[in-house]
Amino acid sequence: MHKNNPYYTLKKLFDTETIEDYEEFFNEFGKTKIQKVTGISYPKVLKTLDEPDLLSLRNILKLANEIEVDPRKIAILIFDTIERNQKGKKR
Repeated sequence: MHKNNPYYTLKKLFDTETIEDYEEFFNEFGKTKIQKVTGISYPKVLKTLDEPDLLSLRNILKLANEIEVDPRKIAILIFDTIERNQKGKKR
C-alpha cells in the first residue's frame, strides 16, 4: 500500500494495533466512505456508531478489503467495542 492511499493511516493504525474501538475506526474511515464501500444506507451507517454489531460479515469483509487489513482485526475491534459498551451499561 502506498502512502498516497487514503487508507494508509488507518492501515498503519491496525498494523501497529493502536486503534482501540469502533468509534475511532468510524472517525478515521469516515461515514460517507463507509456508506460507499458497504452500500448500506446513510442512517444505518450513523446507527452503527452506537450499535457496531449492525455491520454484517459482508460489510466487514468489504471494509477490510478496502483498507487491506485482515477482516478479523475489524471484527475483533467491533466485538471489543460491544463488550465495553455492555459493561458500561451494567453500571
